[in-house]
Amino acid sequence: HEFVVELPAGWRHSTVVINKDPTLLRALTREGFSLQTITILKRQVSSDWPNTRKKVTPGMLPQEVAEVFLDNFRANPTLTHQQVLNQGPATLGGRPGFRIHYAYRVRSGLMKQGLCYGAVIDGALYALLYEAPTRHYFARDLPTFDTLKESFHVGSNGQKS
Repeated sequence: HEFVVELPAGWRHSTVVINKDPTLLRALTREGFSLQTITILKRQVSSDWPNTRKKVTPGMLPQEVAEVFLDNFRANPTLTHQQVLNQGPATLGGRPGFRIHYAYRVRSGLMKQGLCYGAVIDGALYALLYEAPTRHYFARDLPTFDTLKESFHVGSNGQKS
């Protein structure tokens, strides 16, 4: 299934396909990936995660899928001071899913925040992630991410992305 999303004006984007674990990524930035990144992710539910042995399986509840995401996040060796600011149910593309607001520090010491919306749709995990430094960028570009999230759906009408 293709996903449809309204890409924000003025943001650069690229598509990456990771063949080893069938994942589709579309990464967007306005001023550079270290300053703000929106990632659109599609991965098969059975695929391996880089930092956890847990897997998403068909029929999992959205909160169970969120726990796999969080386990992978907490075990990421390139991050420190990982914390979950809040999490709960949400919708993505009109489907039941989850929302996770998190924070972490990168090796250089910079504190970043992230927001992830995810849902399993027709055998694939779709996730939208937004990450940016806590100071200045996260709050500034959050409305752009919210607009992109609201335009997201799985289907074939409109502009494919």
